[in-house]
Amino acid sequence: SVYPDATPELQLGLASSYKFSDRELEVLREMTGGDTNQEIAEHLNISVNTVKTHLSEAMKKLDVSTRKDLKKYMLK
Repeated sequence: SVYPDATPELQLGLASSYKFSDRELEVLREMTGGDTNQEIAEHLNISVNTVKTHLSEAMKKLDVSTRKDLKKYMLK
């Protein structure tokens, strides 16, 4: 088959894309671009609370405690 068996791994700063769900990756991409939670919610057509949940889950997975630290980790 010409199609890969699995989605290729991407490096996001120091993190592997395999750690995150597709939606978490979308939220993280928007966040690292400087968007606010409200802007992310509007761009992805989800609620602000859902954005906060995805960011919180990503922070847990990377063992960081603030949005600022999350952004730094993702941009390394």
